[in-house]
Amino acid sequence: MFGWNGEKGCVEALSSEDGWQARALDGRAWLIGLLLTAGLLVSGGAQAQIFSGSNYGPIPDGTGNGPLAYGAPRDIRFNVGGLIGSVGQARVFFRANHSWVGDLKVQLIAPDGRAHLLFERSGATTPTSGGFNANLVSSAQYLFGNDFTGVSGTNWWTAADIGDNDIATADLFTPVISGDNGVANPAPITSMDATFGTGDPNGVWTLRFEDGWVGDTGDVTLAELILPSAGVDRLVSNANDTGTGSLREAMSLAQAGDAIRFALPFFNTPRTINLQSALPLLPDGVGIFGPGAHLLTVRRDSAGEFRIFELASGTQATISGMTIANGSVPTLQGGGIFSSGRLTVIGSVIRDNVAQGGGGITNLQGDLTLLRSTVVGNSAAFGAGVRIRNNATALIDNSTISAQGGDRVGLTVIAQGGLSSSLILRNSTLTDTGGAAGIGLAVQSQGAGSLASARISNSLFATAMSTIVGTVANGAPPPVILSEGFNLATDGANGFLTQSSDRTNGNAPMEPLFDHGG
Repeated sequence: MFGWNGEKGCVEALSSEDGWQARALDGRAWLIGLLLTAGLLVSGGAQAQIFSGSNYGPIPDGTGNGPLAYGAPRDIRFNVGGLIGSVGQARVFFRANHSWVGDLKVQLIAPDGRAHLLFERSGATTPTSGGFNANLVSSAQYLFGNDFTGVSGTNWWTAADIGDNDIATADLFTPVISGDNGVANPAPITSMDATFGTGDPNGVWTLRFEDGWVGDTGDVTLAELILPSAGVDRLVSNANDTGTGSLREAMSLAQAGDAIRFALPFFNTPRTINLQSALPLLPDGVGIFGPGAHLLTVRRDSAGEFRIFELASGTQATISGMTIANGSVPTLQGGGIFSSGRLTVIGSVIRDNVAQGGGGITNLQGDLTLLRSTVVGNSAAFGAGVRIRNNATALIDNSTISAQGGDRVGLTVIAQGGLSSSLILRNSTLTDTGGAAGIGLAVQSQGAGSLASARISNSLFATAMSTIVGTVANGAPPPVILSEGFNLATDGANGFLTQSSDRTNGNAPMEPLFDHGG
């Protein structure tokens, strides 16, 4: 039920038998009304909770003439706890003022580290452009997210392309890519649900504001995070391969919006699930949240040849907090993980798996996000560590790829048959891959019209034969390998590290990888 709380324009949404909960204060009836129109507050037993932010205040000014001269961030934090299931949708609402919107970068960051850009360099279509000079005003209400049922969002650039005037409309806005050289106006839209879907909703979310140009300033005065969901928690209570309380049972029962979690205190002690046969496909719309890679290992036992996890095309899943080991598909792709869907892997170790291609992970015509993970000791004839192939995209951040066998290539991006594949590699290490014949990153275009590409930043390449290679075959255009700076390679990186902040032929002494329990 809804009840007016005695203040004009203020409304509270209270618990009801339909299972939803929400709240809104301080005159934000507009937001509640929009969510009601969309059916997000009362929808088949779903829940929608609105979490108020904290740490409002000035956005620190840019450090110089921009673009991208970012000052310190203003981080608005949302403490989320007690939610069940996994993230189905995510929306964020804020009020702020700033006299030149083109200066700003705004992104939403989930507790597990995945981030989604709302906008950056709005209106910039050249490398040095200041973008739109429209103004954010605190009287307006800016809600960002995917379209609702019956509610279509406005492209942010369309709303901001109004000259030196106020963006004063209360509306649902769709996030867009960053402005840059050659970006169309309006900029292409992006999907927050694709980024955050199947994640763990609990923890501290951050709405980050950054100013990239000195001069114009502003403040954040209000923000709220909206997390509708309709799932349940499926609990794994033992390390058995089959039966009640097993991971296999939980995967068989899980539905979209559910979360698979592991019972404590049982999984506070290191446990191994020894698989005698392949698990079911990863269920669509489900997150599997392990207790930590040092506490849970899911591995193939000695019987049979099968991989550990597989995600089908057109589906989405998250895997976190586990070690994935000993998968074996010698004539197929993806020994540890094979994905043709939208897969996020966080805080995990993928080790000692074998395949014909992509010993640790194969991402074929899918979207892979790999965060804070280690891929080590895998083997394949083609792409021993991670293989990104054919209409596939990947983001690898804060991860280590090391000590691969087979073709001795740690990370492969390959495009064939007129298709494309792309990689963003950030804050990562490719090292000790394949001994004396090891290659860190291989970017390969094969066949007319095929294009493989990689953008790399803040990463370390320390392999014996070649740290970065780009190859072309059968009439394909050359692969595109772009450095965004602050990379270190122990050789010349075949000339691909071109930024002034890059370092080549450097020395990168490192200890062997070791499990320190983190």
